[in-house]
Amino acid sequence: MTPTFRISSARVSLGGRSILRDVSLEIPAGQITAIIGPNGCGKSTLLRSMARVLPLEEGSIIFDGADIADLGRRELSRRVALMAQRPLIPEGITVAELVSRGRYPHQGLWSQWSAADEAAVARALAVTGLESVAERRLTELSGGQQQRVWLGLVLAQETKVVLLDEPTTFLDIGHQYDLLGLVEKLRDDDGRTVVVVLHDLQQALRFADHLVVMNDGEVVSTGRPAETLDSRAVARLFGLDADIVRAGTRQDLVIVPRA
Repeated sequence: MTPTFRISSARVSLGGRSILRDVSLEIPAGQITAIIGPNGCGKSTLLRSMARVLPLEEGSIIFDGADIADLGRRELSRRVALMAQRPLIPEGITVAELVSRGRYPHQGLWSQWSAADEAAVARALAVTGLESVAERRLTELSGGQQQRVWLGLVLAQETKVVLLDEPTTFLDIGHQYDLLGLVEKLRDDDGRTVVVVLHDLQQALRFADHLVVMNDGEVVSTGRPAETLDSRAVARLFGLDADIVRAGTRQDLVIVPRA
């Protein structure tokens, strides 16, 4: 399968500190790729670089044959959508209004709100299950519902690639799996490519088709979860002595601490 992103020798520094060091990898199209690794290893920096929120000092990021540095901001936003960590909620905004902002990349200087825009917002509200709360203010919703709204904004962009930066942080376990179930639906129903930064290794094993394992600003391994994350990697990267076994009716991979 043709990769969506091809990242070559990428380097990024923030505040004089090297965050990404000579990162090279490929992101497969039409799959869920999870980026995992210890805190501060560069996961979010890598994701934000793929959306060109952070510029590269060296190297390149090729997206569908084009260097993202050569794409206009609006053009890139029509192809790649980023759901950032803990975004600020505009005061007084309703669910439908926020989701509608996902159509901005499709608006020209003289273009008006169209039937296509309306349909895209309606689809995003339906997929995320937000139709019944569309006119409510975002601040009136629970944390889990708010995350659905931000995902709805991303879906309204109608991009072929969705980047999610720690989307399950601060959610209870039910809402975490509910949100990741929606991510699976994007892959299965729409064939979208999803790249998600996750802290929870169990969720990465459960939902990802492809893993990118990072440590100290570098990519240490990539591949299918069962072939990439084993007990030795968990011990080395996270300091956890554990077995990885299959369990449950789906025979999913499960991390079982030994201590």
